[in-house]
Amino acid sequence: MVQPSDKTTNYIVWDKKFELGIPMIDAQHKKIVDMCNELYQVLAHTNREDEKAWQNAMRKTLQEAAKYVNEHFRSEEGLLKAACYKNFDGHKCKHTEFIKEILNKIENFNTLTYNDAFKFVKFLYDWLLTHIAYVDKDYVPTVKAYALKREQENGAYHS
Repeated sequence: MVQPSDKTTNYIVWDKKFELGIPMIDAQHKKIVDMCNELYQVLAHTNREDEKAWQNAMRKTLQEAAKYVNEHFRSEEGLLKAACYKNFDGHKCKHTEFIKEILNKIENFNTLTYNDAFKFVKFLYDWLLTHIAYVDKDYVPTVKAYALKREQENGAYHS
């Protein structure tokens, strides 16, 4: 595991390639970057023997991740359903896999090790790189077309 040289080093740096151009969704995605970086900072700057410190950070991150799942997936799935996204079921399945991982970590919290906490940071990182930067990009044209149609309908309705 790469150790940072100072306390400002992040594990993930938000990059334009992560942006979908859907402000609400992009803001929610930035939250997972923040969660990942916060946990990483604690782990990277805490002695593995200081179990209380890294366990508290892990607990906080898991709680935030569970909240993230409830808020973000509900928003994103609602948007995809309204836009009639063709791969909604497959996309929802990916969300279910993420939820299972979070719930597994919560359920087995008392058995987690310092290394497991670092693996969880990697899991969040991988989720960001694979799901957000690639899988989510597939729905962008459908959602943007839906948003444009609604905007036109609302504009025509209010004329």
